[in-house]
Amino acid sequence: LSQGDSRKNAVPFVPMKCRPLDSSWDDWLLALSQKAVSSFQRRRRRKRRQPPKVFSDDGGAWLKPKASPQKVARPPSEPHPTMARRSVVLSESAFSEFQRERLASQNLRWPSQTTPTPPPPTPTPPPSLPKTSSPSSLFQMPPTEVEAEAEAYAWTPIPKELAKRREAFANRHKSACQWTQEKKKGSADLVRPGNSKFVAGLQEYVEVVDLKDEKGDEFRKREAQKKITQVRRCAFSIETAPYSKLEATFGESFAKKLQQIRTFGATDRVRYATSRQRRELAKVWGIGSSTAKALCDEGITSVDKLRAEVRRNPSRVSRQVRKALNRHEDLLERMPRDEAAVIAETAIRGVVEARARQKKVTSRDPRGDDVLAVAAGSFRRGKATCGDVDVLVTCKRWKADPSTKKERRRLLYDVVRLLDDSEFLTDHLTCCDDEGRPRKRYRRGEDHDDDDDPDGPASYMGICKIAEKHRRIDVKIYDYFEWPFALLYFTGNDYFNRSMRLYAKKIGYSLSDRGLRRRLPDGRKDDAAECVNRDCPDERAIFRKLGLDYKHPYERDPHADAKDVDRNKKRLREELDQRRHNNNNLAPLLPEHLPGLGFNH
Repeated sequence: LSQGDSRKNAVPFVPMKCRPLDSSWDDWLLALSQKAVSSFQRRRRRKRRQPPKVFSDDGGAWLKPKASPQKVARPPSEPHPTMARRSVVLSESAFSEFQRERLASQNLRWPSQTTPTPPPPTPTPPPSLPKTSSPSSLFQMPPTEVEAEAEAYAWTPIPKELAKRREAFANRHKSACQWTQEKKKGSADLVRPGNSKFVAGLQEYVEVVDLKDEKGDEFRKREAQKKITQVRRCAFSIETAPYSKLEATFGESFAKKLQQIRTFGATDRVRYATSRQRRELAKVWGIGSSTAKALCDEGITSVDKLRAEVRRNPSRVSRQVRKALNRHEDLLERMPRDEAAVIAETAIRGVVEARARQKKVTSRDPRGDDVLAVAAGSFRRGKATCGDVDVLVTCKRWKADPSTKKERRRLLYDVVRLLDDSEFLTDHLTCCDDEGRPRKRYRRGEDHDDDDDPDGPASYMGICKIAEKHRRIDVKIYDYFEWPFALLYFTGNDYFNRSMRLYAKKIGYSLSDRGLRRRLPDGRKDDAAECVNRDCPDERAIFRKLGLDYKHPYERDPHADAKDVDRNKKRLREELDQRRHNNNNLAPLLPEHLPGLGFNH
């Protein structure tokens, strides 16, 4: 319907193809005025004119009262007075004025007796711009230049999506990956006496929701982890605080959970859950929530019972789970930073040795002339303890000649064989044959793809032994231009990574451990899009490409306070100074130890 002063006086819109050829313009408008009213309007008018219904005295059917004398029924052939008057007044010129634009928007042809609207002028093609522009420069330009560069890229979408990306870029400081740690009174490592019970209660609640029995447990887990840090830094005693203060500090939902812990010693979700045995089994490496539930249904409710069942029937679980089950207690314990440094240095020296054997050179420089191998994870963030050690590897030669998956696998197998021969590795969770021994090198005609990604990194997961303790170690080999993105991803932490990926998605990118891709104009992910990895040779370039301020590894914990950040920074600075004084004896463990790569402080 066309626009009018009210719904009652609205003039119906009729497509031009319905016009009869043997009638005049005014007669045609007058004839169609009473037929072109929508069914919605007819029902609405009929409902307004209908009198209220009454019930008969004898309990019979519904009856209608007599028609009001003020309203006289109109013959069906006679048009409505309002519509007839509006149709007569509406001349051809008036009708063309308010309908011309609508018909043009719907690509309908205008009648021949009227002057056709000239086509809009053809826009001039946008200037070709260099493809090295970043979102920081894209969103700071005037709107006309932004649209010109967007069309040149064929990347930035319709104005609505472009407005969303501009808004996300303007509010980038609100993302968790850009938070600044403020100096707070409390510290996450020093818990106020009396609040330890609430920290333990919330940690047990996190273990329960981690099983994902209910919808939304993933978000409940993240929120509970935030509240645990807040409880650690709480300056008052939760045990004696009134409920109103808990509600004002932690929110209504978690105030109830703290009240439950204060009254019963645990939250209701933990008290009424029958998942204590499942949580114990799910801590074993390789056993997830569904496998733990199946084991509990069969009566295997503890790790000791699982070990007895595996001794009786070894095929009950996979070979990797059997190996991890033998080292379960050691793998649960977090290793000190000194042990993690020894493990990382041993693995890096093994990578350098294996690469030197491939190139058939005699030099054994611990810094490596072709290899870039560093440790990531919580070790790079400067934490005092680590759960496992992640070693990321690439080769400088692959910058000019990109590597293939087979070449990366070949190097990985040589590294694993070398570390296995030195009795550093005790158990292999991947890259091994059916008997648990490390695989040999690639042979022609053999296919050793353990995953569905033919272009992904070569990955190894295993268990090593140091100081009579068994620890987890991962070695991943990436291509040269993927290595900075893998370093950013495996440094963490997980909350920082999720925030940075979400921000990249909002401004039209897709960020992963293998590169940065542009999204489709409507915001959907495009797996076939070409990565812009060559524009980002290091981590700083990735931040700069997204228009973000660079965050050092010790600053990548959004929930840490200034004291924690200072401790981690001091710890990393001391290790860096120690390696600079012993340059010939110690292998570089972190990117900050490598010169000339843009990672130095």
